[in-house]
Amino acid sequence: MKKDKYNNIEITRGDTEFIDVSLIDNKGNFIPFEIGDIVYMTVKEDILQTEFKFQKIVKDFDEGVAHILISPHDTKPLDFKDYIYDVQVTDKNGIISTIVKPAIFRIGGEVTLE
Repeated sequence: MKKDKYNNIEITRGDTEFIDVSLIDNKGNFIPFEIGDIVYMTVKEDILQTEFKFQKIVKDFDEGVAHILISPHDTKPLDFKDYIYDVQVTDKNGIISTIVKPAIFRIGGEVTLE
């Protein structure tokens, strides 16, 4: 997986990938996710679509970090092309924040099929 400074992601279709998401305040301090927080990563065809291609939901955190698992079955049925994704958090108090603004989620080609 490749990620650039604009949060664009490129992965190979059908591979297993792990994406770690954490919160950093404007002073550079780490803010851990807590019990009751929910992190959503949603991938869509484009920003105007109502249906998503897949969505990952994380409710359990390791030392305050959300570990998002992209499994082969998430991307295997998708075409090689650019999609759009974002990451949203609903905190334990019900406050909703988009922590990764819409960015490109590119599904790249594969040679070895398993």
